Order: sequence, then structure tokens, then C-alpha cells
Amino acid sequence: MTALDGAERPSAPPDGGPIVVVHLIGTLSIGGAERQILELIRELRVDRFEQHLALFHREGAFLGELGATECDVFEVLPRRERSRWRIRRLPTLVAGGIRFVAFLRRVRPDVLHSQLPAANILAAVAGRLARVDVIVNSQLNLCRDRDGRTVAQKLENRALRGATAIHANSHAVAADLIEHQGVDPSLVQVIHNGVDTDRFVPPGEGERAAARAAMGCDAQDRLILCVANLFPFKGHLDLVRAFARLEPATREVRLTLVGRDEGVAVDIARLAHTLGVDQRVHVVGPTAEVERWYAAADVLAHPSHEEGFSNTILEAMSSGLPVVACPVGGNPEAVVDGVTGFLVPPQDPARMAEALAGLLDDPATATAMGRRGRSRVTEHFGREQMGTRFAAWYGELVAAARARPRRSGRPTLGGG
Repeated sequence: MTALDGAERPSAPPDGGPIVVVHLIGTLSIGGAERQILELIRELRVDRFEQHLALFHREGAFLGELGATECDVFEVLPRRERSRWRIRRLPTLVAGGIRFVAFLRRVRPDVLHSQLPAANILAAVAGRLARVDVIVNSQLNLCRDRDGRTVAQKLENRALRGATAIHANSHAVAADLIEHQGVDPSLVQVIHNGVDTDRFVPPGEGERAAARAAMGCDAQDRLILCVANLFPFKGHLDLVRAFARLEPATREVRLTLVGRDEGVAVDIARLAHTLGVDQRVHVVGPTAEVERWYAAADVLAHPSHEEGFSNTILEAMSSGLPVVACPVGGNPEAVVDGVTGFLVPPQDPARMAEALAGLLDDPATATAMGRRGRSRVTEHFGREQMGTRFAAWYGELVAAARARPRRSGRPTLGGG
């Protein structure tokens, strides 16, 4: 296995028919990890892969999109337990694990691939109890508890160290895994997120006009868009401060924040009112049709203080938008500073305002950056490229597993 390398390689499908893959995640609510699972399921060929999706809870706005695939859904936690358990409590994982182990023994997957911390922990235990040969964990964000002080972080670190392999969605995340979570570099594979370049496309003139009219934009309005769930670390308050620094006489500039509120919406409203821009700042909540907002916008702002690898940035670039973001996590692996947008220091509203103003005042440059961003995504970050890389990697992992003796002995939560 080639570590830290997401380059395409010819896959060598092992003998014995299709590779059986079980994907594991909490729900299919609107989010980056959830979107990437859907895109991966769509891209893996049905003649080479039999896929199953295990959800802690069978819910989420993306569930309806599974209908076009041949992937079935298994619910880890029965509905009658929902009122008595919370997903973040370890006893819930144990209770659901009993059901999940039985499911794994019935399906007999070649690969169990988990996404996000709780799923990674459950996969480590249930996968070993069910004697799954290949357990893959995805790490999609930078570690926030770098000293491993919490019980949850200690459990996830042990799960990661005991996995067969670990997927990182950026080189920044891979480096963080190795430095802060004690992961063996040989276990880590970097495969960037992939975006549906047929869905996220630069709009034609008529499409853009229709999208702007639907979003309530006048012809002269210029729209700054931010698509991110409203967590504190996503930097929405920095963006509001940057927006307020733009020329106050430019009344036609608007800021729209698209995303699920995670406790920040009240602070955003209060700050916008204090700065006198509350009439031009709008929080619209989550949407499964975000491409309509990309079609209406002039520039994407992504002020996050930390990031693994942003789906939003890829979607915006694929839609032909220039991007202003912070050089954190995997953002510099997507945005080429001065070419497809601008990278500005995090928590620096003045620098962000300067970059946004430059693009709003120079439509020709903004359009050229958007065009180059679209080309960069189609060349490097398309859904097809991601699917090809995962297919090849799964094939390598399964072939290696079938060539060695089956796992034996008492299952444990792996690691040192």
C-alpha cells in the first residue's frame, strides 16, 4: 500500500466476486462527510462492489438521494431506544454494537469503512468482534484535543491506531494524524474529496438571473455567500465584521449565510445589528439545493479557523465562483492564492474585507478566477477521480487481507 498518496493506480480486484463494503456514519443529515459518502456510493461500480450503509439513526435530508443507488440501509440503533439514549454516550454505542455485530456477521463485508469519531470507535470494536479483515477509518478534520485528554479522544486514538488503514481527506489532516494522534504513517492514505461537477456548474446568464430573482436579489445587488454550518470555529462572526468594513455607501452588497445553526445565529444577529448591517446580513439555514445559491452569488467567503478539506470550497469553485478563504487545514490544497481566489489570515476581518472588496470591485478578475477554479476542480477534484482512487485502494487492501492468515485471538480496541 502506498501511504500518503492519492494518485490513481490500476486496481487489482481480488478473486471471489464483488468487494463487499459497509459504510458507517451517524446519519445522513446535511454535512460534508455525509455528502462524500453519497458521492462515493454513487461512483463505486456495482459490478465490482456490493455496498451497504449503516446509520446510527436512519434520518437526514440526504436519505432520499440513496434511491438512485443499489445500496441498502441498516439502522444501528432501534427507534425504541432513542428516547433513552444519546448517541454520544458510550452505553449507546455498546447497545447498538450488539445489533451492528450481528449485521456484520450476516453481511460478511470485506471492508468496513467508518466516518467521524463515534463511528470510528464503534467500527474498531464491532469490526473486530465480527472478524472483518479490513477496517478503514476516515479522519476528515484536524484533531481538536491534541493532548488526548478526553475519554472520547483517547478511544478514537486507539481505534485509529488499530485500524487496517486510515483515509485522510487532505495532506494537512494526514500530517495532523501522524503528529498528534500517534498514527503510523504507513497506514494513512490521502484521497481528496470529490465534487459532482455535473451538478455544480457555472450558470448561464438566464440561470443566474433566475437564481438571483428566486433569492430576492435585485439586478444591481452583489452577493457574498458563506456555506457552512454555524459552529464557532467556522468564523461567521469574523465574516460579519469583515462585511461591515466594506464601503458603507455600497448598499447593494449583501451577505448570505447558509447552514444549520449550532448556537451562533443569535450572536451573528446581535453583531450585525451592532455594526449596522443587519438589514443586509441574512441567515437562511441548511438546504439540499445549495447550487441555487452558488448560481446567485458573486463570491464565496470561507472564514473558518480550522478545516479538514472543504466540500463548500470545491462546490463553489466547480460553480465558477472565486473563493476567499483562510490558509488552514486543507484549504491551500484546493485554493491557489491569487489564481482561483485569495487566502487571508484567519480571524483577520480587515484582510478578508480587503480581498472581498477587490473581487467585488473587479468583476473581470473575479470571473477569471472563477473560470480557473472550475478547471482546477474538474482536473483534480471531480467525483469520478475520488471514486477511482477509493476503488483502487479498496482493491489493494482486500487483496492484501486475503493473502494473509485470518485474524484470530481475542478482539480488543486496537492500539498501544
